[in-house]
Amino acid sequence: MPVVSDAASRARAASPRPGPDDPRIHPTALVAHDTRIAPDVVIGQGALIGVATSLAPGVDIGRDAVVGAGVSVGPFCVVGAEATLSDDVRLEHGSVVMPRVRVGPATVVGARSVVDSGSVVGSHCTFDPDCYVGENARVGVDVCIASGATVGDGAVRHPQSESFLSCPPLTLGDGVRIGSDVAVAPGAAVGHRTHVDQDTVIGPSARLGSFVRVSSGVRVAPNAEVGDHSALAPCCAVDGLVGRKCRLGRGVAVAAGARVVDGVQLKAGVRVRSDTQAPSGSVAALTAPSAPRVSLRVSRRPRTVLGRVLAPLRGALRSIWPGSQR
Repeated sequence: MPVVSDAASRARAASPRPGPDDPRIHPTALVAHDTRIAPDVVIGQGALIGVATSLAPGVDIGRDAVVGAGVSVGPFCVVGAEATLSDDVRLEHGSVVMPRVRVGPATVVGARSVVDSGSVVGSHCTFDPDCYVGENARVGVDVCIASGATVGDGAVRHPQSESFLSCPPLTLGDGVRIGSDVAVAPGAAVGHRTHVDQDTVIGPSARLGSFVRVSSGVRVAPNAEVGDHSALAPCCAVDGLVGRKCRLGRGVAVAAGARVVDGVQLKAGVRVRSDTQAPSGSVAALTAPSAPRVSLRVSRRPRTVLGRVLAPLRGALRSIWPGSQR
């Protein structure tokens, strides 16, 4: 893949390469005695390799990188300068961890996947083959990213006049699931335990709350928001704001400037327009349904079977002694 080869070249450029007569393991590197090192492995200046670690053929460890205990680095992987791989991390064939990346314990980075510079990945994450995580991303604990997904830089093509330099880092909360061929742009935030199905596009600075379910083929525009516990059916388009615990049917479109308040359910094909636009076609109500009236009077109906049996007797007693009370 061109992305992988370019990333590997950039990662290697951050560390000086040994000459033909120089040792492949720099004299200042600290390598545990039981590390398994295959042929043609390069370990840069000041690198630290922990115990019970395995380095396959063609691995390149950059300067000042830290590789924890029990780490497995597959063939032709590249670990950039000042990157950190925590204990029990596994890098599969040809994956690239760029400079200043931190990868949490027991995380798996799939074959030919790239984690770009400055990103932080939590523990127990799984990246399938051919994933790309852009620069300065924040990925939580137990996150799964399916094959072909792109999060961060390069996720969404944009006009040359539009700059993403002002976008905050991308953030994925704990337990997030990203489906195959999903694109999540820089500056987006995906809350805890949210699931995003395949072929979905989440624009820059968009916000998805926690426990959100996003079906396949959904488009969430830049700066759009979806509240906690909401669900979007396939082919929805959200340009505005969707509240908490909402349910959007297939093909629902929420226009820019429109807001769907908490708890609203929209049927398939509904179009929600902003307040400044004249409604046309099937338009959803933008106000929550009114709460049902609750009577504060105490019911005199007996609650139990015994009470229903004794009710006539009580009525007879009241007729004899009108002043008696229950």
